[in-house]
Amino acid sequence: MRLLFLLIFLTSTTFAILGFKSITECNNDLTITRDAELMQCYHTAAISYAYLGSTSTARSTCLDIWERFGLGAADPDSDIVVKAGTTSNTCFYDIAMIARDPTICGYISSNRGSSAATSGLLGEAVTKDRCYREAERLAQIAPEHYYQTGQDNLCAIIFVLPLLLIGAFKGP
Repeated sequence: MRLLFLLIFLTSTTFAILGFKSITECNNDLTITRDAELMQCYHTAAISYAYLGSTSTARSTCLDIWERFGLGAADPDSDIVVKAGTTSNTCFYDIAMIARDPTICGYISSNRGSSAATSGLLGEAVTKDRCYREAERLAQIAPEHYYQTGQDNLCAIIFVLPLLLIGAFKGP
């Protein structure tokens, strides 16, 4: 029982020190008075989950932004609906970069219900394309790919090539 209490205390302290947020903290934060602030808090929580390695929770948090504030709104062209769609898409982009996972980019959607979104004025197609490119690039330069034989890798370019050049010019 003491170990469980200590684990909970350390986890919550670590979250607070590092600035991580959770959905529960967002929902219980009395300083948040507007929907836009709560959306931003959810976005921060999703980023926190992504850094902690829980990409599925991060994805669902980004989707919660849209489902809670945009989906089923009385006026699909209201500012809050457009903000929900944009924040949700930005959230997916951010966690795709953190997780280095291009599949998360598939959640970026231009069909969020408002006429501005369906007309392409919010730039989701460009964001989605850029997301795929950037996430694939980040996945290729991830540390776990440094030592793969037969592929260009960052380690060979930065460390091995200069050593070979120095050795070639120095001679015997």
